[in-house]
Amino acid sequence: LNFKGEAAGEYYLFQVDDRQYFVLLKKQGEDQKSNGMMVGFHIKNVDDYFAQVTAKGVEAVDYLDDFSKMDKPKWRDWGSKEFAVKGPEDTVLVFTKMGE
Repeated sequence: LNFKGEAAGEYYLFQVDDRQYFVLLKKQGEDQKSNGMMVGFHIKNVDDYFAQVTAKGVEAVDYLDDFSKMDKPKWRDWGSKEFAVKGPEDTVLVFTKMGE
C-alpha cells in the first residue's frame, strides 16, 4: 500500500508520507468485543489507488459483503466510492472518495 510500517510492542506504526503517520493497536485481551478496527482514508482518486494497490498483489475486499473480493471500487448508497483491504490483527483499511 506504499506505507512504511513496523511492529512496535503493542502497536503498528505506519508512515503514510513525510508528515503523516497512523497507528494500529493490537487486540488488548480476549474479553475485547472487537477482533480489530476499521481505519478510513479519504483519497482524491480511488480508482487510481485501487489499480496501484491491486497491481502489487493486495486483494481488495468488500467489508459490507462478507469480505468478498472486489474487481473495482464500489459506489455506496450514501454517495461514496470505496474499496477495502485487510490489514494486520483483523484491521480493515477502507479507501473512500466522497461524491463525484
